[in-house]
Amino acid sequence: MTNDDESNEDRIQRALNESKKRELEEKYGMDFSKGESKAPPEIEEQWLNYIDQFEQQFEHAKAITVREFIGNPSVMPLSEIPPEKLDEELERLVELMLEHEVILDFLAPTPLEEKYRFITEEFLDEEISDMRIPGMHHRYIYEEFHPNDELDIQDTTRHFLGFFLDREPEFFKHHFAKTDLCNGNGQPATLDQVMGQINCFYESVLVFVDVAVENIRCSIEGDVATSEADVAWQGLAADGIKEISHSGVAKLQLKKSEYGGWDVTQFRVPGFEW
Repeated sequence: MTNDDESNEDRIQRALNESKKRELEEKYGMDFSKGESKAPPEIEEQWLNYIDQFEQQFEHAKAITVREFIGNPSVMPLSEIPPEKLDEELERLVELMLEHEVILDFLAPTPLEEKYRFITEEFLDEEISDMRIPGMHHRYIYEEFHPNDELDIQDTTRHFLGFFLDREPEFFKHHFAKTDLCNGNGQPATLDQVMGQINCFYESVLVFVDVAVENIRCSIEGDVATSEADVAWQGLAADGIKEISHSGVAKLQLKKSEYGGWDVTQFRVPGFEW
């Protein structure tokens, strides 16, 4: 919709929204991007009001436990719950949390006993900001409390290879380790050297199409790991004439990051020889 197509009500609402942005910038030090928003003015108004509500509550919110936040429910110890009743007790607790906009996700398959144990013995005693805004969820992930190395490695491998074959260096570059980098033959290399080889590869391929990264598997030995994935891609050579097609096994070497998760120290991808 162009400005000429907007109704007077829309123009008035956009002006009010701009005024609201200036108010939020002055109150909370925000910096809204310049230029007219492409969102409908009534949607932008709702978003700005949500931000205002959040900041007001955040400024005065106190920290309480999740248990207090959801009303101090009575919970049965895991040892006292008959196995056939565990699913029912867990569902009751999860629904109560959801009523208070608290969501706990489990990214990997987790036994019911561990889910219930974690919630009742750990999660309910975690601190949470006492903030209640309609539509706002307090969302948590079990693996943030109990990291799953295999899942982290699979995610890192999937993201790294996906961004690499999408020509998105700004995204895959941060997966590289700061030290212990090697080239494809296992010789020490700097990040600049690695990126130089990657850029040469990109110069030879005009575009990637039909990229597939599947069947990721890994092996872990202490703080180092190896991951493999079945990779296939097609592309067009830089001269725009020759079609390229490669498939095979991509292989990554990784090490545990001091900041959590895993970093890539070495990699090989079908079609990328270095």
